[in-house]
Amino acid sequence: MSILFLTALALASPQIVDNSWPSPPANENLNANMTYEEYSKQMQPSNHFYVHHTNSLAKRDWAGQVDPATAGNFALMMQLAVSSYCPSTTNSKSWNCGVRCGGSLSNTVIVGSHENYASGAAGFVGYNTDQKIIVVAVRGTANIQSCIQDIEFWKTPTDFGGFPNTKAPASAQIHQGFKNSYMDLQPTLQSGLETLAAKYSDYHIVFAGHSLGGAVVNLAALDFYQNNPQYGDRISIYTFGEPRVGNIDFANYIDSLPYSQKIFRVAKSGDIVPHLPPQTFFNFAHHVDNYEIKRFGTTTNYCTTTGPAGESNSCGSDLILLNLLDHITGYYGWWTYPWFC
Repeated sequence: MSILFLTALALASPQIVDNSWPSPPANENLNANMTYEEYSKQMQPSNHFYVHHTNSLAKRDWAGQVDPATAGNFALMMQLAVSSYCPSTTNSKSWNCGVRCGGSLSNTVIVGSHENYASGAAGFVGYNTDQKIIVVAVRGTANIQSCIQDIEFWKTPTDFGGFPNTKAPASAQIHQGFKNSYMDLQPTLQSGLETLAAKYSDYHIVFAGHSLGGAVVNLAALDFYQNNPQYGDRISIYTFGEPRVGNIDFANYIDSLPYSQKIFRVAKSGDIVPHLPPQTFFNFAHHVDNYEIKRFGTTTNYCTTTGPAGESNSCGSDLILLNLLDHITGYYGWWTYPWFC
């Protein structure tokens, strides 16, 4: 795990304290011999409107390519996730992040945001009246502090302090660094969620995150649900390039919750991060459900569960070509750094 994020730090080394960032690499081949300028043109806001999925075991019976409505949700939620990389959304509660704040997410309103420079955690909570959704988005690894959180891979109990969330079994343990990142954001996210969920009773509640952000939004959704179970049927989670969050007992616990049928974990086939921390050596496991974007492809396929918890080898192609580039550039045309914000 440490090797991965030290490598990530070497590839892109943003400043520690302020919000200055390196310039995009000029004319660098990023994907299938595509130049940076060509790649950046793919960064177009989604025009999809969110389609709510009801809880249904039938989703587990999918095979092959996902339906167009679900694929549209994925593109829309990745745009939401990547907006959290912009300082305006996490520092100033301003939905003013260029193309990432455009399209059918244009009228999003942020009611609470937080960035902790000491830990690198950053995220926001808000709502969109056009989409009728309450939104939570958390930034992925973006500076040296969040790299440090990523490598703190020892496990800790699934509790979040100060709330009566004692429903997880004692054997369910989670990644210490991911928990630390979530705890930095907890007051902001939870207070905003409780206010908005009560005010907009017919809105769906969506959590979106890329990389570290995907792990953290799972913890945020769990914390919110355990203290507000009446909203369980309104929760959906969309993650992209998410690492393993906890052990097998934690993954199975997540799979038992009412909203588990509306967890969508998307991974690019060459992305190394979803393979970390290692399943065998560190006893981490993925929760359900897994979807794969094929390398050099545009379709998203459902991956059936073949191993413990949500582990699957029915997808996961190009394993010998795992890399960080697919992690940073491989999701629906977005470059996951604050350029173009």
